[in-house]
Amino acid sequence: LLNAFMRQLLYLLIFFVIFLGRVGIEKVLYFSRSYSSLVPGEKIRITERIPETPRQTQSTQRFTISGIEVVTARYPTYSYGDVIQIEGELRRNASSSTRSLLQMRNTDLVLIYPDISLLYENELVSFPQEKGFFRLQRLLINSRNRVVGLFRRHLGEPHASLLAGIVVGERAQMPASFHEALINTGTVHVIAVSGMNITIVGGVLLQGLVHFVSRRKAGVVAIIGIWMYAMMAGLSAPVVRAAIMG
Repeated sequence: LLNAFMRQLLYLLIFFVIFLGRVGIEKVLYFSRSYSSLVPGEKIRITERIPETPRQTQSTQRFTISGIEVVTARYPTYSYGDVIQIEGELRRNASSSTRSLLQMRNTDLVLIYPDISLLYENELVSFPQEKGFFRLQRLLINSRNRVVGLFRRHLGEPHASLLAGIVVGERAQMPASFHEALINTGTVHVIAVSGMNITIVGGVLLQGLVHFVSRRKAGVVAIIGIWMYAMMAGLSAPVVRAAIMG
């Protein structure tokens, strides 16, 4: 019995290694297809979908697109899944000061307050090169938008924005005064997707399914559900860490 369990566990691990490896390769190829030889001082135009939930402070918001960090003003607020066009001059990231120009990668570059045009807001717009992981991501973005839309139809502000932030980390349409109040009171963490969200998703799936299938199968479904939720919530660094721990 133990050997059979270990074999199934090994197959499961191999599946996830292959899946995550393919996701990683697709993302690297996708984000580096046109930006592999960039240098500081070069002007660039990027048209891409925002692949993560922007990190926001009182005055700025940051996100990574095509492997390049973007720093822009707090408003207008951009959201995970928005298709934007960015034009600006590349600068060397402060954390990459020890690298030579020949060793630089996209992650060593930053766009500070570039010109940004919002082309499509959280819509299922397809690029010809999008496939595999990115098609799945678009479907999950659509699910996320439906959930947020449900909150906004049935709740007023700031209640709708608060619930959208707690459930999927959405902050794009949050009233500025409410967001600043959360920051000033030290409670902004309640609208960030964290380990608690992952625990609830995994726990609900596991405990709900054990009444119908074996605990082992329920565990597999719970793991898949955790990663689907992580993609829907934006795959920011805290979300990925929480999903791995889950």
